Amino acid sequence: MLSCEPISALCLLSGVIAVPTSLSKRADNPDEAVVLAECDNGKSGTEFATQDRMHYFSDDYARRNDGASQDTVTTIHDPARHDGFSGQYHIGWTSGTEENPVSATFPEDGRQFKAWGLTSDGEPEAPISGTATFGGAEFKCYKPGSDNKPWTTQDGYSCAAAYVCTRADRWIRHTSVKFDDKIAQVGSKEASCSGSTPAPLDAKEVFSKFKDIADKSWNAESGIDIGGGCKMVFPTVNVPSAEGMPGYDTNTPQKMADIFVEHVGAKIEETRTHNERNCFLGGSQFGGGSYDHVIQEGVEYPHGGRFEITTAKQSDPKSLQVQMQVDFRVDCSCESDSGLLNTIRNSLGLVGWIHPAFGVVGAAIGLYDGATC
Repeated sequence: MLSCEPISALCLLSGVIAVPTSLSKRADNPDEAVVLAECDNGKSGTEFATQDRMHYFSDDYARRNDGASQDTVTTIHDPARHDGFSGQYHIGWTSGTEENPVSATFPEDGRQFKAWGLTSDGEPEAPISGTATFGGAEFKCYKPGSDNKPWTTQDGYSCAAAYVCTRADRWIRHTSVKFDDKIAQVGSKEASCSGSTPAPLDAKEVFSKFKDIADKSWNAESGIDIGGGCKMVFPTVNVPSAEGMPGYDTNTPQKMADIFVEHVGAKIEETRTHNERNCFLGGSQFGGGSYDHVIQEGVEYPHGGRFEITTAKQSDPKSLQVQMQVDFRVDCSCESDSGLLNTIRNSLGLVGWIHPAFGVVGAAIGLYDGATC
């Protein structure tokens, strides 16, 4: 049956547990972010010019998905000492002190952003040392991860994020996708004279059922008949109930299904084979006889896999808590060829396609322990 273990209301898929009471404006945007961007006009010599800026995003996940910023400021107090011509150096983001921070006031609502003690090094997506505040709320700043992409502003400057700052009390999501390194052969790779067999279900259709599995009670033993004498079963389906959890993203099961359909199911479908053969049934091969035209198809699946979302407090990335877990296993023949898994690993671009929906991502091949040959 579907497992909906009670989860503390502090652990929300929206990535948030609390809103600072000191905030009088935008208190409904606990996923907000301030991007400290370095921008230049792409020219050289005396024509080179910088115009660094701060961008405000009401939702950091929308930012990761190339959403537009809601407010921008280019007048930034820079406490650093610079040599050379004005307009030819970037803001000294690490130069701020508590008495004299890097700061700017956003025009839309008048909130002031301050940062001091930032460091120039640090692991991507991990909070660096230093302090930042925005309208009185404590923020943590991060070096951008691999999803960081440059952009061009309307006034023609090319920008890249130096730091991304988000609320310290925010809870972030970490998504992990794992597959077994064994392959389950569904259907036949080659046509044999055992007779035509129904084609296995389209893998995209199979994975589209993830939404129903997450939304409804599910008998893990009955599974889904996917053809070829095989079925997909779900030993673990742990999805939190939305009841009593303000901010829970009720679209999460659909997002999960979309990811598996468009990325996992689509790559599995690329392994589909279609073979035809004329099988001699009897009589003289030279003077007649009868033949059976055999059509058989096959698809290669990972023998098992796991999709898991964990949450962690922004200020303590090691405080991971399992929030959602769906395991699947394909019950049929099992082979030791891991070629399919290499195809999936090389083509998914995991960080790119899961980030916008679920946050920071880890991926592994061959570590899934829910399936054995």
